[in-house]
Amino acid sequence: MGAVVKDKLWEIIGQSDRSPICAFDHDFRLIGFNQAHSDEFFRIYGYRVKLGDVFPDLFLPEQAPTIRGFMARALTGEVFSVVEEFGDPNLDRPYWEIWYAPLRDETGRIIGAFHHAQDISARLRLQLDLSATQDALRQAQKMEAVGQLTGGIAHDFNNLLMAIVGNLQLLAKRISEDHPGWRFVDSAASAADKGSKLTSQLLAFSRTQKLNIQPAPLDQVLEKARELVRTALPPAIAMDVALDGHEAFVLTDPDQLELAILNLALNARDAMPDGGALRIESRADGADHVLVRVTDTGMGMTPEVARQAVEPFFTTKERGKGTGLGLAQVYGFVTQCGGTLRIDSAPGAGATIELRLKRAEAPRASVVETEDRPLEVVEGEGQVVLVIDDDDSVRAVLVETLKGAGYNVVEASDGHQGLAKLDEVKPDVAVVDFLMPGMNGDEVGRRLQRSLPELPILFVSGYYDTLALDGISGAAVLRKPFDDRTLLSAVAGAL
Repeated sequence: MGAVVKDKLWEIIGQSDRSPICAFDHDFRLIGFNQAHSDEFFRIYGYRVKLGDVFPDLFLPEQAPTIRGFMARALTGEVFSVVEEFGDPNLDRPYWEIWYAPLRDETGRIIGAFHHAQDISARLRLQLDLSATQDALRQAQKMEAVGQLTGGIAHDFNNLLMAIVGNLQLLAKRISEDHPGWRFVDSAASAADKGSKLTSQLLAFSRTQKLNIQPAPLDQVLEKARELVRTALPPAIAMDVALDGHEAFVLTDPDQLELAILNLALNARDAMPDGGALRIESRADGADHVLVRVTDTGMGMTPEVARQAVEPFFTTKERGKGTGLGLAQVYGFVTQCGGTLRIDSAPGAGATIELRLKRAEAPRASVVETEDRPLEVVEGEGQVVLVIDDDDSVRAVLVETLKGAGYNVVEASDGHQGLAKLDEVKPDVAVVDFLMPGMNGDEVGRRLQRSLPELPILFVSGYYDTLALDGISGAAVLRKPFDDRTLLSAVAGAL
């Protein structure tokens, strides 16, 4: 290597480096820099540096103390690195990773310092995107696990409620309304009804609730919800409804959407104890989705609360003033419809809950709505009912109710025992629990109909199971807990 090249080696290395390098003395004046430093400083501040410039004075006033502090540390002999944001926001303000080290002469005396910087904005964005994706994945996995757990709890709770409701109804048939114990029976039945509504909310969150998903005119549904919400709000809360869905149809269960809007309105009401404003709006979101927004001017949520808000039983309300299932139900419902839910909120700035629903084609023929018909209860005339349920308490209620209505009942505690009963009797209808250990109701139903092809099957379940109906002729599903009239009407209908 020639002498000239050796003399300029460090200059060549410095100028070849694409990262900004600059050196400065004890007065913070530039004593050297490479081309990359000159170009990058011009890019982010619009100024070409010169030898002798007091470097911190070239920065924006709010940034100058920071860079001066870093330079001062290096001039004391400290070797370190920092990550900091520098630049004019009107040009570019990247994140920089900057390494500092002192400059020493032959005797070791510090004569200045230098820094070596690297724009890490792109790397940070990738890290943030990756972190956000990982957080979203963890949250999705968590919600899926919680949903499965919640659905299981709801199923078991429905079995308990079924036993409670059934026994209360059997007891009510044996005492008159003037009996001293009647009011206790009535009070317990009311509590059981509230428990049933709780499990319905849990099932909505866990996405095991059967929905009547269909193309529905969004603005018409929201118009129906308007009065429902208005009656639930105190006079101190002003309500504004702005419907701009352009007659769009969305995939939803209209009744559940009304309930979801009511739940959001009730949450908003509780967030505005001193009054405020509630706005319900709809608008198209491209060709595939329509948005529903419910906005309040209440106390708002922290990011931590917003992240947990859709989890079942999470609530910031006082004890006894909320179940923590309102937003969980809305989340489960929207997810089942193939949509998404987003929360935009900050403390003191109110909250906006956005439901993003899938757009649908308008149905070719209008759906004629019919009023609910009263249940027709027909007494049995000795017909044989095969009852298969692994829960002793539930099975006892089913058996007693059916016997009391004039049916001959054959009972079994599992699928194998139930199938074995076919050697003794030929049932006219089978009432089968869907979720049982060993052999579930689906398999039991199929085996029963292999032996008796015309046998009607009535499934009972704590879930809304539709899989049970596939390929099983004459099958129907009753969701626990149900009352005696519902059971007897279903059995009569099956017969």
